Amino acid sequence: MIARWLPPAFQRGIDIDAVDSAADIPYDIPNLRVEYVREEPPAVPTGFWRGVGPNNNIFAIESFIDELAKKAGKDPVAFRREMLGKAPRLAAALDLAASKAGWGNPLPVRTGRGVEVQISFGSFIATVAEVEVDEAGEVSVRRIVTAVDTGIVVNPDTVIAQLQGGLLFGLTAALYGEITIDKRPRAAEQFQRLPHAAHRPDARHRGAHHQKWRSTGWPRRGRHQCRAARDLQRALRRDRRPATAPAD
Repeated sequence: MIARWLPPAFQRGIDIDAVDSAADIPYDIPNLRVEYVREEPPAVPTGFWRGVGPNNNIFAIESFIDELAKKAGKDPVAFRREMLGKAPRLAAALDLAASKAGWGNPLPVRTGRGVEVQISFGSFIATVAEVEVDEAGEVSVRRIVTAVDTGIVVNPDTVIAQLQGGLLFGLTAALYGEITIDKRPRAAEQFQRLPHAAHRPDARHRGAHHQKWRSTGWPRRGRHQCRAARDLQRALRRDRRPATAPAD
């Protein structure tokens, strides 16, 4: 897709979007080989899927990590943590998400938990999903817990909105997403009629978990940047306060 959308970035036959978050996985795996096959059916126009490379590559990588954990007979969270020695911020996010999700606690019948971790655009994210499959094979998501370390945050609301939007979009794709093609993509003409996870009556936000990261030995410029961010946050909070009428 990069070859069509941004030809100068398509160098040596490599689509940087196709290998993003696949060629730079956070795990301590000494031997790594990443390949991709460029396949773009001419009759089906494609584009970015809300985000870019991490959307699909992290799903593939984390699914394979689960297979490796099962093969090794290890807990999925513990298996990941063992390989995150070079990514302490991601390991901390994983520990927080697992703790808040009650990882390891008993679950009802036909219910299970899944976990994933990722580094995307300078943020360290871990997510735990609690899912139930009924006797008819229908899947329902009971709960999702996400922990994120974004570094310095100026406006926390935008972080929460980004996480909520990404989770709901991903759930929609996994549970409902499809495009019916009969000479042309008919469903694309009725986008507003497509089911969306955000439209479910049980979709609720019950709090956010922000991982705080403290570094030792900040350079002088870094301390000034932190102070400037805090000053900006205070100014934004002051601007949100309701105005009071002057006394007579």
